[in-house]
Amino acid sequence: MFRLRVLFGVLAVAVFGGLLLGDDTKKTDAPAKHTLPQGWKAIGLSDEQKKKIYAIEDEYEPKITALKKQIETLQGEEMLPRNPQTRLAA
Repeated sequence: MFRLRVLFGVLAVAVFGGLLLGDDTKKTDAPAKHTLPQGWKAIGLSDEQKKKIYAIEDEYEPKITALKKQIETLQGEEMLPRNPQTRLAA
C-alpha cells in the first residue's frame, strides 16, 4: 500500500510539474536583430547608413535563402552521372 501511495505521489508531481513548466505563453515575435559585418563598427557609420544596410539585408535575405535552398535541391539531384565519361563512352 505504501508503494502505491508513493507511485501516485510521483505521478501527480510529474503531471502537475509538466503542466506548469510546459506551457509558456510568451510570444517570441521579436524583430530580427541586425548585426554589422565584422570590422564595420570601426568605420564609424552613421545611424542612417546603418538603417540602409539593415534595409538591404531585409530585402535580400529571403532571396538568398531561397537560392540556397535551390542549390541544395539541385545538388541533391544527380544532374550528371558520377563518372561523366561513362556517359560519353556509351
